[in-house]
Amino acid sequence: MQTLLAVATTPAVWLGLACYGLGAVLWLVVLSRLDLSYAYPLLAVSYILIPLLSHFLLGENVTSLRWLGIAVIFIGVLIVARTS
Repeated sequence: MQTLLAVATTPAVWLGLACYGLGAVLWLVVLSRLDLSYAYPLLAVSYILIPLLSHFLLGENVTSLRWLGIAVIFIGVLIVARTS
């Protein structure tokens, strides 16, 4: 019970939940304006942003092979985006 109380009173947890809620609302807005077959592949952008932010903000090590994979995903997102 003490752990639950500690988690429930942590501002970072509330910020994370607010970001999650905002993301859900924005996703509904996107889906109301775009075809799912176009919008869904754009979620792959998260596979690009998370390693970039992890590397630059948190100092995590991202290997060369992972950067290559990120580049491949980026090219795929560009191809999908140009087919609208």
